[in-house]
Amino acid sequence: MTKWNLVFASSAEKDFKKLNKKLRKRIIEKLDWLSKNFDSLIPLPLTGEWRGFFKLRIGDWRAI
Repeated sequence: MTKWNLVFASSAEKDFKKLNKKLRKRIIEKLDWLSKNFDSLIPLPLTGEWRGFFKLRIGDWRAI
């Protein structure tokens, strides 16, 4: 199984730091889970200008 790397855009990093601690922890845990389990998922592909990317729902948030 491949372990994927996660990369934050600088703008996402700035926005992330503005979130409360509980929400940041929830997002990090979900992204960590995703990096370990991506190969066993059927991700939802995006279309249009985001074609080639996939989304992950984290509560009211979406990770691309």
